[in-house]
Amino acid sequence: MPSRHHAAAPFPSRVPSAAFALSGIVLAILAGCGGSSPQPKPPISLASEPALAGTPVRFQVTLPEGFVGPFSLQADTVELGTHTTDPADGFARAGGSCGEAGADFVAVAKGTLQVAAGGRTGTIDVQTCLNTAVEANERFAIDVLWDGKPYRMEGLIVNNAPGGLNDTGITRCLNAAGALTDCATTDLPGQDGASGRDTRSLTATTAVAAADGKLGFSYTRDAAGCITDNVTGLTWAPSAPATATWNDANAQAHDADATALCGFTTGWRLPTKQELLSLVDAGTTAPMIDRTFFTSTLAGDFWTTDSYAVDNRAAWIVSFGVGLTEPFTKLSPRNLTYTRLVRGGTAAPDECDSDNAQRYVDHGNGTVTDTRTGLMWQRCADGQSGTDCGTGTPTVHASFAAALGRAAAVNADAAGAGHGHDDWRVPNRNELASLVQPTCAAPAINRLRFPSTSSTFWTSSPAGASMAWVVDFNEGQVGPAVINGNRRLRLVRAGQ
Repeated sequence: MPSRHHAAAPFPSRVPSAAFALSGIVLAILAGCGGSSPQPKPPISLASEPALAGTPVRFQVTLPEGFVGPFSLQADTVELGTHTTDPADGFARAGGSCGEAGADFVAVAKGTLQVAAGGRTGTIDVQTCLNTAVEANERFAIDVLWDGKPYRMEGLIVNNAPGGLNDTGITRCLNAAGALTDCATTDLPGQDGASGRDTRSLTATTAVAAADGKLGFSYTRDAAGCITDNVTGLTWAPSAPATATWNDANAQAHDADATALCGFTTGWRLPTKQELLSLVDAGTTAPMIDRTFFTSTLAGDFWTTDSYAVDNRAAWIVSFGVGLTEPFTKLSPRNLTYTRLVRGGTAAPDECDSDNAQRYVDHGNGTVTDTRTGLMWQRCADGQSGTDCGTGTPTVHASFAAALGRAAAVNADAAGAGHGHDDWRVPNRNELASLVQPTCAAPAINRLRFPSTSSTFWTSSPAGASMAWVVDFNEGQVGPAVINGNRRLRLVRAGQ
């Protein structure tokens, strides 16, 4: 620019050369200042990995192409919503330390995220706090300041208190054509295989995760061979003998106490249907269970303690051959029926019409929280509303894809259909089955908390090519069905 100014100077013979050079520099600076603003830097990118409660969530920043460290970036943690005592609110609360009541993570204010010299990436860890009770997985965010603007990235704290639900074992997704495919490439977002504990393998430390069970399951075997489920907190017997009748199965529990199985002289019992379903690994084939820990499991049917509400001469069984549930007579001998005993936990009471305020919290806005699982549910089936869900009619969704699409539409209408939330999703098979009351029928659910429920509902869980898991609330069956079929929908949030 000085040379260009020199060529254009009107009085070259009258201006001393030194003064002219100085004036050229000044004018060049002025021209630069007034000509255009500095160009904004390209954006940074952020990423995070979910972490078990009690371990740090690590956030990583990557500088744009052409930028290398050293850089010191300011980082601040952010609460994403109003934290409440609701175990399904899904929002993490900041605290000054983990000793502070209700704190889910330790707040960071004007922290430093350092990108080392010559590098393009830097990280900052945010400490999370242990869960003291079952609650939903919770979200918070971090803002990183770059070029004068905050860039936000969410982090997820995964519940690790025993008593919640196991994931399903499903990590594959269906595409619109009904073929099983990688969840990262499917054209049908919102499926079971794309989220949940199965996608994270965070049920133990990194060093132990591969040895404590397949995917998101987590088991520990004691010296006597009994197996503790670290997610549900239940302890399972090491063997599963053939037992032809339901009475034979109950006798097994009596014998286990009498012989002090695994050192326990009391507490052995038949599992509930939901407890036994928690062991089903729907991502594998017969037997549908972790074969490393449950080595004696055959691809047969297993007794539960739950009687069939339509006819109490029958009891519910769970198939580890195909993963479904169905009733079978208690007294007629049957080949290939087995018993695996359990201890711990509390069997769910009959609650077809009970208030059960200890388990269910009705928020009075169309949502209900199940404190046992840390999930928040739509009180009415999709398409219905009102205190008794008597307004409107249940929407019949004609396909698996339509059900997934409805969740996206509800989230786009957070203030209306979303009841103030934008993270609703189609429940997986274990989540939806957790609402089944096996001793109730027509419907097999708590009628006071979820009125006007009937028929079959979609889950987000594939059951093979062109198949998905569904739950029937007329009688309580869990089973596979084709992906094109008229079924109802009840959305869920948090818990993942």
